[in-house]
Formats: sequence, structure tokens, C-alpha cells
Amino acid sequence: MSKPHDPKGAGKQPKVAVRWWLVALFLLLGAVCVHLGKMIAYAETALRSDAASFWSGVCVNVGTSLLLAALLVWFERVIVRQVRTENALAVSTAAEKAAEDAANRVTEAITPRLDELDEKFNASAGSAASGRLAAAERVATLPTFESTREGLVAARDINAIAGGDGQAGSARITVPAGASPSSPRIQITFHPATDDAAEFLDVAHISGEFGMARGTWDQGVAAETVFAELAADMTRHGQAEAAHSMSPEAFFANLSSVLLDSVSARQKDDGAWMSGATVLEMITNGWVTTKAGVEVKDHGVVVPASSFGSYVTGTNQVKGEELPPNPPPGLDQEAWDLAITRSGRLVRGKPFHLHKW
Repeated sequence: MSKPHDPKGAGKQPKVAVRWWLVALFLLLGAVCVHLGKMIAYAETALRSDAASFWSGVCVNVGTSLLLAALLVWFERVIVRQVRTENALAVSTAAEKAAEDAANRVTEAITPRLDELDEKFNASAGSAASGRLAAAERVATLPTFESTREGLVAARDINAIAGGDGQAGSARITVPAGASPSSPRIQITFHPATDDAAEFLDVAHISGEFGMARGTWDQGVAAETVFAELAADMTRHGQAEAAHSMSPEAFFANLSSVLLDSVSARQKDDGAWMSGATVLEMITNGWVTTKAGVEVKDHGVVVPASSFGSYVTGTNQVKGEELPPNPPPGLDQEAWDLAITRSGRLVRGKPFHLHKW
């Protein structure tokens, strides 16, 4: 917006000086001529003659002209000053008007582009958010290597789930391969390609009692082949009963569910029930362990991360642990016990000796 015109500022133009010396000269000469004409006409001097009236008129006319000239010299300076002031004001007004018109044209040109930028940004952000949710849903509807990898990576990219052991680009989550909390717990980790190896998915059964059985899922390999390999390794580790109760279908359904819920919470989508903290493990349907603690659908964080304490430096001893013995009213005791057992290791991290769990 242009500033209002400032008449005082417009008047601060270079001054037009009145030539007072010329005015004074004309006044003096005019007065002398008029006085001389008077003397010729009326004074008893040698100037009187038969032509006195003529010369008296000449002197008076010349004197009057000189007096008028003095007035014109002064008035001419005043006029010049006023004209220059008006010209300067007109130039200033024209310049401001031109600047304002130019600014308006720029604004008119930019505003549609800014509106278009917002539209493109919102469309792009919405498309990315929808793409992550779609990737999570495809894990259950199309359980292939590609869809599983895409679902994990999409969630990892926004820290909805954690990475694996600090490896750049990796992603990890643990879910039950069944409907109950006691179902076999399967940890799936995406390992990106390196100079020495192609990308792959590590599918492992979590069991601290008998060690960790696992299967390697390479691109192009069917899901049932990988779970058959995992079941065989579980049997070799003495986990045949768990292998028989393992359901690949339930695993992919739970994996898709936790990815969908964690991404939705991380994106702050309407209806999300998690806090948005990075999800570490799905305990059972509606129960998860996150970096914020244990979260339960419709109950929020029921056990904050701080309640699990921390390891004493250089040992595997825990300090500051303050865990409630029983769940809040209305919550399942079996799910509660498993959540407390599993979440302590997940939230505290690993002690000084790094062991697999």
C-alpha cells in the first residue's frame, strides 16, 4: 500500500531565490524617474521649458515601468517557485501511482500462484498420507515380499515404527501370529540392500527360553515358503508346539493392523487411538508397546515408560522401576502380564551386554 502524499514533503524542493538586488534596483531607478518627472513638471528649475510636459511624461512613464518591473521580478520568482512545487508533487504522485500499480500487478500475478502452491502442497501431503495407509492395508490383502517391505518402510519413514539395530533404512516390529496374547510372537525386520547383499526380510520367533528361530524372506519367495522355513527352524529349537499354533494369516492381519494404527496416529489422523509415539511391539489386539509406554485402545497410556525404570550403568540391574501389580479395571489380566513382561525390555533397551531377545 502506498503512503499518502505529503504536501510538506513536496514543498521541500530546492528554493527559488528572489533577486532582491534587481527588485531594489528597479525600485530605485523607478522612484528616481518618477521624481525627475515631477521636478520637470512642477519645480522651478532649469529643466522647465516648452517641452517640459513631454519630458515629464516620459520620466513618469519610465519610472512607472521600472516600478512595475520590480513587482514583476518578485512575482515571477513566486510563480516559478509554485510551478516547480506543483511539478515536483505531480512527479511524486505519478511515481507513487506507478509503483502502486506495479505492486498490484505483481500481487495479482503471485496470489494465484500462492493459492496453487497451497493446493499442490495439500494434495501432495494428502497423497503421501493416503499412500502410507494404503501400503499398510496391502500387507493383509496382498501378503507378498514387496507389499510387506513397502508397508514397513512407509511406517518407518515417519518413525511410526522403529528401525532395526540402528541399521540405516531398516524397520522392525513384533506382532502375535494368532488371536490371543499367548500366540507365538513373530518379529519381522526389513534389511535394505548393501554392497554385499540384496535386501531381505528377517522373520523370527521371539522365545527367550529356547533361542530365536528364524526364516529369511528374499524377494520373489512366497510367504508360505518363508513360514514353512520358520516353522521347521522352530521345531529344531524345540518350539514345535508354538510352530503348530502359529497362523501366518493372523500374523499378516495383525501386522497390517498395527502398521495402519501406528501410521494413522503418527499422521494425527482423525480417529487414531495411539499417542503417536514410535511403536515397538503389538501385545495383542488393542494393546501396544511404544516409546511412551504401554498403550491400550480407549484407555491411552496405562503404564508410562518412566515406570519401567532404567539399567544401572555397566550392569543389567534395573533401578527406578515402579510398576502397578494389577491392570486398571476392565483390562485383561493376561494381556496386562504379557505387556509388563515384554515392555520392560523394549522400553529400557538393552543393558551393557547386548543379547538377543
